Amino acid sequence: GGEANGDSFNASALSMFSVNGQGLGWHATDQPLFDFGFAQFYRAVADPNSAKKTGYLSRGIMLLRDEGLLLFDDVCESTAGQFTWTNSGDHTHIAQLLPGVTPAKDSTKSTRHYRGKGDFLTLVSPMARKARRTPFGAVIGDSEYVLWRDTPFAHADKQLAFRGKVGYARKGQLALFEGTELRQGKFSIAREGGDFGISATIKGRRITGRVSGRSGGRVRINPPIAFISVRVKATFAGKPLPVVIKDGAIQFTVELKQADGARKFTIDL
Repeated sequence: GGEANGDSFNASALSMFSVNGQGLGWHATDQPLFDFGFAQFYRAVADPNSAKKTGYLSRGIMLLRDEGLLLFDDVCESTAGQFTWTNSGDHTHIAQLLPGVTPAKDSTKSTRHYRGKGDFLTLVSPMARKARRTPFGAVIGDSEYVLWRDTPFAHADKQLAFRGKVGYARKGQLALFEGTELRQGKFSIAREGGDFGISATIKGRRITGRVSGRSGGRVRINPPIAFISVRVKATFAGKPLPVVIKDGAIQFTVELKQADGARKFTIDL
């Protein structure tokens, strides 16, 4: 048979999102990669000329350990598109969350097609995972929160608070990819200034995290446990890090360049 992906390609035979048979097209790979270990994120942005023709603006990719991959395909308003996933072996499990469509009739055992209008948010996983769409993005299982829209938004309830576009939270772990504030329970992280993302994990009396982005700024972390200010010790990229304690929050400043990749910090309480 013919090639699925060679000098020309068949959009219905490849794992991709397409609009009228056209994918994201050639684009610069110049966006920040947020490698926070337990959660990673990258946004591929279409060339403006291509986006103007197809209405396909970007694809966001969030990798959650080896347990699943979330894909957000951003299109102009009600542009019609097709999400395709193909496997040569055992089929993966797919939860189509937004716009919430079911596999098309021409799907096969090895290739599934989902067709609909507007943005697509899809969870692809090697195992069956319960997931549901929410106003802020999605909940996986009963305890993993995906906060994701194509424009900045704010959400707040007793369990969760967020300001931004993209974030992820589960017990003891927070990842603020594109935004300024994220809280789950009593554990929160926030940033001021710059253009960067931040993660934080708490285990016992130690907080570890990473920062990554185009430029640095100020970080604020509210631990979910009590601590004595004078006992707080912190490091950034392996060197002592000066911190300020104010209103129960640990604050510090980081300097970053995109070429630095992810830089690590630790805080002992």
